[in-house]
Amino acid sequence: MRWRTVDGINSDAERAFASLEAVFALNGEPITRDPLSEVVRVSIGEQRYYVKRYWAAGKGVRRFIGCLGHPGSTRHSRYGCHG
Repeated sequence: MRWRTVDGINSDAERAFASLEAVFALNGEPITRDPLSEVVRVSIGEQRYYVKRYWAAGKGVRRFIGCLGHPGSTRHSRYGCHG
């Protein structure tokens, strides 16, 4: 999978989301957490981003299919595991 950010974001956000390692190094306010993932709110400049980080693939078929998420959540996300 190729990692990329959307066009038009500011340079600070571009650096913050430049790689998977950079995303997992971000510190932010914890919003929610479960055994498979967490959501944190990260402030970069005057903009806030909600970052969902997965650390387990799940059970059964989800482990083989990959990141599906909820169809509505992809509509609201600017960054993620879509490549």
